[in-house]
Amino acid sequence: CRVLRKNPNYSKHIRRDKRKHLWVAETPAAKFANRTYSSTSNSFATSEAAINWLIQQETLRGVGFSSSEEAKRTLRQLVDSWLPKHKTKVRHTTYLRDELILRRHVLPYLASEPLVALDVSTLEDWKLRMESDGFSSDKVDKAIKKLRQVLDWGIPRGWVSLNAARGLSTPLVSRAKWSPL
Repeated sequence: CRVLRKNPNYSKHIRRDKRKHLWVAETPAAKFANRTYSSTSNSFATSEAAINWLIQQETLRGVGFSSSEEAKRTLRQLVDSWLPKHKTKVRHTTYLRDELILRRHVLPYLASEPLVALDVSTLEDWKLRMESDGFSSDKVDKAIKKLRQVLDWGIPRGWVSLNAARGLSTPLVSRAKWSPL
């Protein structure tokens, strides 16, 4: 019970089954980002394990049980947080190139997208829009790879639960054929 007092957000989703001497955690049914989630429950020996399971389910769903600030984060906020950290790890010219790719090819299309709503179909639409706007396949390829890098950075920091850009295929880049003299 002390653990539940420390985590009041999860206390309404965990109950004690006195007959079986177990803690039962239940996630409510929800609909978010055009996805419907059914309610699930699981039993645990300790309340800490039940809370950890609820946190894992919340991460997999990509949204908390209540409307929180994390559910409203956009890709622009993630990029603005990633760029200063990236600047310290790479050469200045690399940083400028990466910033240019993000500002010209990613943010004009996806800046206002909530991170919890990013999925492969949204990114495929973005890729098609870039190709229809006349960007070369090389630019589209670089933009997809840079977006993957940004989303990979956001996963361990809790910004996103899954990297949707991993499921996105990059276009084939035609290279100039080498012919000797």
